[in-house]
Amino acid sequence: MPVACCLMPVFLAFGQEYYRWTDDSGAVHFTDNLYSIPEKFRAQAQKKIQAPSAAPAPVSAERSPDRSATERFVVPFRRSAGNHILVEGVVNGRAGVNFILDTGAAASIIPRTLALELGMDLDRALLVTAAGIGGSVDLPLVEVESINVGGAEARDLEVTVQQLPFTEVGALGLLGADFLLDYRVDIEYAKNQVILERQADPYGGHTFEWWQQRFRRYSQLKAGIEAGRARAATQGARDHLDSQLRIVDEKISNLETRASQAGIPREYRQ
Repeated sequence: MPVACCLMPVFLAFGQEYYRWTDDSGAVHFTDNLYSIPEKFRAQAQKKIQAPSAAPAPVSAERSPDRSATERFVVPFRRSAGNHILVEGVVNGRAGVNFILDTGAAASIIPRTLALELGMDLDRALLVTAAGIGGSVDLPLVEVESINVGGAEARDLEVTVQQLPFTEVGALGLLGADFLLDYRVDIEYAKNQVILERQADPYGGHTFEWWQQRFRRYSQLKAGIEAGRARAATQGARDHLDSQLRIVDEKISNLETRASQAGIPREYRQ
């Protein structure tokens, strides 16, 4: 039995609070620091939970070159009939897909049709159980090399695979915090555009939030698989969970190697 997580349809939740506020021009802003919001807007700021807590920067010879926080991308969007914000993206440099932009979702989603187009072996993927309004469903968790939206790119993402129940724009994915962690996000509704500013000084191509989220996800998945195996009533169920455990152990081992190369301290790998 795969480990369960709570989604709509599948959102993995980790971490701390952040704030959403709107300025006089109608632009929407997000921050984890209440006092960075101009005083007159603080009372109307909405508190949300998803973004993991930040960590102090380590010193490492393996650290990737600094990137300027002023690297800025203007991404046009359109509205669906359900008032979702839709942006056009490219997965792995070759497969186009429309994404719902959802700053409250921890995990991104790609449609099953696109995953098969990219040659992903979904039968051998790690599974997570998504709990939604209609019940629960097991979803593959797969790695993508990159997602690019309007020139803003995030690499080495793990996304779930699911056909979302929206058909008006064809194949549709969801862009969540796992993509947005490397950026400051401003949504300008009056101009129908999203402003993405890359955060400074990532390690191994990512921020500390990215590394912490990945370690926490694997830890939770492994604990859930081990608990499920202990309750398994049949040998077939135990064999399935043993296979899932081998997959997550391999992922943890690979992540540990990459974290060492990127100079991530041990205390931030849990």
